[in-house]
Amino acid sequence: MVDGALNAFNKYQKPFINAVRQVKKTEEMLNASSMLGGDRELAFSIILQNMMQPKNANRTEAIKGGSYKELVNQEQGRVLIIDLLSSNLNNELKSAESECKNKIASLQQMQDVKLVLEAPDVFMAASVLVQ
Repeated sequence: MVDGALNAFNKYQKPFINAVRQVKKTEEMLNASSMLGGDRELAFSIILQNMMQPKNANRTEAIKGGSYKELVNQEQGRVLIIDLLSSNLNNELKSAESECKNKIASLQQMQDVKLVLEAPDVFMAASVLVQ
C-alpha cells in the first residue's frame, strides 16, 4: 500500500518534484520516498492522515480545526498512528460493552417475566413484580 501510494505520488506530482529539484539545486532524481528520508512509517502516517480527509477542502477544514498535523519525522507519524488506533479501539470496546449491557438487561427482563409466569398464584406474581 505504501509503495503504491509513493509510486502514484511520483507519477502524478512530477512538476512538484521538478520544482523541489530546482529549489535544492540538485540533479539527482527525487521521489516521494527520498523526500521523506526513506521513512516508510512516516509515509504511511501521511497517507493515513490524507485518507481521513480525502478532499483538499476537508484538509483545509482539518488544518483550521487543528486535527490535521504536519508530520515531519517518524515520531510525529508514530504518535498519529497510535492516537488513531487507540481512539478506534476505545470506540470499538465501548460499543461491545454497550452491546453486552443491552443483552444482559434483555436477559434480566426475560428472567423477570419467567418468574411472573411461573408464580403459583396471583399473589406470588404480584410480589415478584414489586421486587
